[in-house]
Amino acid sequence: MDNLTLRTHRRAFLQLEFRSSTGVSRLESFIEEVGKLLETKKPELESFTVHLADIQKNALVVNVEYFSPGIGLESF
Repeated sequence: MDNLTLRTHRRAFLQLEFRSSTGVSRLESFIEEVGKLLETKKPELESFTVHLADIQKNALVVNVEYFSPGIGLESF
């Protein structure tokens, strides 16, 4: 059984894959813009990370992860 009321945070995780031919400046710009967007959501988000996680043969992998406060039973 998973008790949502005892959780202290909620985690969201996105793994985005870009073509390996994607330019460095375009990828850096994307990572920076996503970081700025998440920064504007700071009151609702506890913390976040956006980074290049892996370089594969056919893809560049960017991970986006953020944590938000848990939802109390009264809000649920």
